[in-house]
Amino acid sequence: MADITRESSAEELTLWLTERVAFYLDTPAEKIDRGAELAGYGMDSICSMAILTEIEDNLDLKVDTMLLWQYPTINDLVGYLQTLIAEPELLGDIG
Repeated sequence: MADITRESSAEELTLWLTERVAFYLDTPAEKIDRGAELAGYGMDSICSMAILTEIEDNLDLKVDTMLLWQYPTINDLVGYLQTLIAEPELLGDIG
């Protein structure tokens, strides 16, 4: 699995997130519906924090700890992350 960067396409970011979610849920990536809410797969706060840490590390962004609850599907999350990459000033003061 390749890492993602700020230059990654939406499709690359989607594939990467799908693989990471599948890894943490111990589920084959092809079983993850990108339009389904991650909580429906049993995503807990530990898995969420691990994925958020990877997002921050790979995209050099600081994101809100509630991000996966605010953007509950992979498709929602990719759309939001692409907006942040394009317009990082939208981050404001995330704490």
